[in-house]
Amino acid sequence: MITFKEMYPNITTYECCKRRSVEYNWCEFIFQIGSQKYEVEFAENGTWLETEEEHIPVESVPHFIISDIQSRFPAAQIEECEREFTSQGTFYEIDLIFPDGGTSEFYYDDEGNFLQGRNRYEDGEF
Repeated sequence: MITFKEMYPNITTYECCKRRSVEYNWCEFIFQIGSQKYEVEFAENGTWLETEEEHIPVESVPHFIISDIQSRFPAAQIEECEREFTSQGTFYEIDLIFPDGGTSEFYYDDEGNFLQGRNRYEDGEF
């Protein structure tokens, strides 16, 4: 198993938070490289789960994902984008805000396949 220090040997300033859910427990490391914020998650047993690159520019998201979002939700505005690296591949989380003030997040793989959507406040899938 790889450790946080092995993955990021040059990162000396970070925050570590222990998280719990019904399914499993994990540790989250939060740090910055330049102005870019990252979160790295490890399972309680030390297995790397994912690395999130937060608040990435819309221009960093593949154009076909943005096109799909715009065609599905033409009235919505993109609020935030994240890139997530996992052992299963690279994924994008696109957070939208709608004219009525509602917000939702949508997930795509790096080939542009729509995976799921979730209303942040009701936690229901679309």
